[in-house]
Amino acid sequence: MGEGLGSNTVLATFITAVARIPGDFEGDLPEEFLQTLDFAETVIYTKFGSSPVNIQVMYDAEHRFVDPDTGDIRTAEPKVTAATKNTEGATHRDLFTISGQVFRVREVMPDGSGVTEIFLTKDA
Repeated sequence: MGEGLGSNTVLATFITAVARIPGDFEGDLPEEFLQTLDFAETVIYTKFGSSPVNIQVMYDAEHRFVDPDTGDIRTAEPKVTAATKNTEGATHRDLFTISGQVFRVREVMPDGSGVTEIFLTKDA
């Protein structure tokens, strides 16, 4: 995954995918949404005390960038964006396995529209 959600190509693909959803929706994001995205991928989500399951997410790998305001080198944490219903109640004890790398949940940020961003840290 060489492109993050900030790139114009990926953003255009995201907007196109949103436009494919029929009608208006409230609450949970339709299950089909992440399946329509060209950059969504299947990962293994293991909720603490539960069996692992495969879910579709948008994955942004950790990367470094230059802050345009300060010139400082910053690091963007790895994160997944998922349908809230697939990650409901996620905690810091949950794990994601992405391309063989295990990550622990660091922070969970549901947006109220059925989408949740989950910031990750590499599992020790």
